[in-house]
Amino acid sequence: MRISSQGARSLGLSGEGPAHSGHSSSYDQPETHEASHGRNVPSPDLRAFDDDQVAEPRVIKVGSTYRMYYTGRHVADNKTSLGLANSSDGLTFTKQATPILAADRWGNFWGGAFVIDRSSWHLWRGVTPDNGTTSYLVYPSSNDGLAWTEGPSNPVLTTNPSTTAADRGLVGDSVSGYLDGERYRIMYTGYNANLGGNQGRFEGICLAQVTSPCP
Repeated sequence: MRISSQGARSLGLSGEGPAHSGHSSSYDQPETHEASHGRNVPSPDLRAFDDDQVAEPRVIKVGSTYRMYYTGRHVADNKTSLGLANSSDGLTFTKQATPILAADRWGNFWGGAFVIDRSSWHLWRGVTPDNGTTSYLVYPSSNDGLAWTEGPSNPVLTTNPSTTAADRGLVGDSVSGYLDGERYRIMYTGYNANLGGNQGRFEGICLAQVTSPCP
């Protein structure tokens, strides 16, 4: 399935391969760490996946629990992973000690677009296997928001070859999204080192969309 509309990129969901290339959704080791009043904090344990930086929270209420999905960076290798913290009141969060998606799967970029449509979970995230030279979006799905299965046709969106495109040089450093009627609207960062060949450096928010496959 592909996303398409005037002025927006086309984004693959499954089966058709990549398109060239929001609004964020409102989420043992014995030791856990707290994130109070909506602020997550780096782990003091230098062995932890998020000991250097935490960023880009996406908070989703599941039943009576608030889940905060966030990106954590490890100081030893500067690689990022997807972390999870839970809260009963939306104010004080307790972090899970291990990541939901470890660095080898998360992709070394930052926030992702989490969309829950009926009982299905969808996630679009950026990946850069070589620290910014190459980048693209990938799509996994989940039944519970905890165990994620990669889609069959990744990547679903790649950089745009046009010199006038905002996403010619880089896509997906940060991704967010939401469900708008029967469409998923996915917003992602784009970068062009010299827009149009003569306008200089450009960074902006780009839009892609796909029609919901859920009945």
